[in-house]
Amino acid sequence: MQIIIFTAGMMWKRAVKMKSRLWLAGLAAVSILIITPPEKTATEFVSLFVLLPVVFLQTGWSDSRERKGIMTLINRGGTTGMVRFAEWSFPALGAVTVSSVLAFAAAPPPWQFWVVLPLTAVSISLVYLTTEQHLKFAGRTVFIILWLLQLSQPAHTKKLLDLVLFTDYPAAVLLASPDAGTHHPDSFVLASLILVFLAAGTRALVRRRNS
Repeated sequence: MQIIIFTAGMMWKRAVKMKSRLWLAGLAAVSILIITPPEKTATEFVSLFVLLPVVFLQTGWSDSRERKGIMTLINRGGTTGMVRFAEWSFPALGAVTVSSVLAFAAAPPPWQFWVVLPLTAVSISLVYLTTEQHLKFAGRTVFIILWLLQLSQPAHTKKLLDLVLFTDYPAAVLLASPDAGTHHPDSFVLASLILVFLAAGTRALVRRRNS
């Protein structure tokens, strides 16, 4: 447990020292206000804060001297698994906490939100961490494209694209209204379950191939 807390603390200390993270958060917020249709603006900030803690903490972490130092110190002790656990669980926990508070600022979310939010946060954390370790710049590019696409989409489309844009699941649940022509909130519960299995399975497969 101490290794998990220590790793999380090092991730946080490293991230808060980097001014580029603050610029990134500001740019993302401005992008929502400029690109997003008015009916989606408030809920898109919920999805932003599912993604932002992950990007804030994990970007550049895999190659950082802090991580290399931790792994060097504990490599002989066989506790590297705890470091890897902290690397995705701490950002996901931060995402769930901040987004939950923000969601309550508007109105009590539907029950599906409380299933979709943690599953999506874990999935994004696993996917982003994997891409940072193996497909750094390509992975960042994909996330930027997904982010811009989700911002530009209208609130009620009921298209397959709504399920492909997994970074937007929390906001999509909040906006879901089958009577108005959207996907049912249960659709995003199922999609988030599939997503987390795919994310975890892909990460396990990549790690096995590179071990």
